[in-house]
Amino acid sequence: AWLKERGMRAVLDLHALPGGQARWQSFTGRVTGEEHFFLDDAEFARGKHAVQELAELVRRYEADPSTSGVVVGVELMNEPSHKHVERTKEFYSEMVPVVRRVLPADRYFIMLSFMDSPHTRSMDWIAEQVLADPGNWSGVVHDPHLYHLYGDNHAPWSEEQDYCKACCRDPHILRPMASIGVPTIVGEYSTATGFSGWHEGDFLANNLQNYFSLWNTAASVVGSFMWNYRILVDPAQPQKYVEWSLLDMVDLGYIRPDFAYALDTSELCPAMREDVRRCPDFSNGTVLWDTRCAWQAPAVGGLRRRLAPSPTTVLV
Repeated sequence: AWLKERGMRAVLDLHALPGGQARWQSFTGRVTGEEHFFLDDAEFARGKHAVQELAELVRRYEADPSTSGVVVGVELMNEPSHKHVERTKEFYSEMVPVVRRVLPADRYFIMLSFMDSPHTRSMDWIAEQVLADPGNWSGVVHDPHLYHLYGDNHAPWSEEQDYCKACCRDPHILRPMASIGVPTIVGEYSTATGFSGWHEGDFLANNLQNYFSLWNTAASVVGSFMWNYRILVDPAQPQKYVEWSLLDMVDLGYIRPDFAYALDTSELCPAMREDVRRCPDFSNGTVLWDTRCAWQAPAVGGLRRRLAPSPTTVLV
């Protein structure tokens, strides 16, 4: 109800599946060394029931005047293990039509997550489903999660790692979706780098502008969700992992609430237009989630980089 009062919309994400859909991940609700959701038929069946219940929950929200119109989509599963792509397809192929009987395509979108890298085969599969069954599969979007973490960034870290990846490499990560027209919502990203120093100098301003410009210019991307809140905060270290929380960064003055409106997103990475000319050539290779990126040698005479507007400054 408080979302409707503020004119906000929501997507409900089934983040944990019975038994766990990935190994050693707390987000599954069951930290374990096996993906029991895929390996145990009983857990797999429970997951199907959970999706049905999620769809019915959304229908009840829609029937309630205090919450109607708030929920605009659902996600059936978060980050399923890349080892079980075929089993993931089996789950989606059965549950998308089930959800569509409750939540029609002209009112709700369905987000699907795959953890393969690159996303070529999974996107080909989604495109095939849309062609074979457009009634049920229209309004289905892919949800990639794009971080420069978990082994992607490396020591010694510098801001140029993140700049190069957002401006040069990450467009290639999104290319499998764009090349065949699969709508894409980047369901998770953040300003976290895995290293300290993210709040120093102009990195935060430039990094945010790079991300926003990528989402705005990538042909397949129709939306994005920035990681915006920390549930658990260590009282002894209240500033730890602040870069994971958009709300905390706003509260602490790192970002103005209206910072997004001050950013130029009309072209990819406009604050480093000259640097983009030095992007590595990824066109003849396979680009993975952790492919390294480094600017090529600068042109004679050097380069000048103009800074993105500070996220603490509003343009007028």
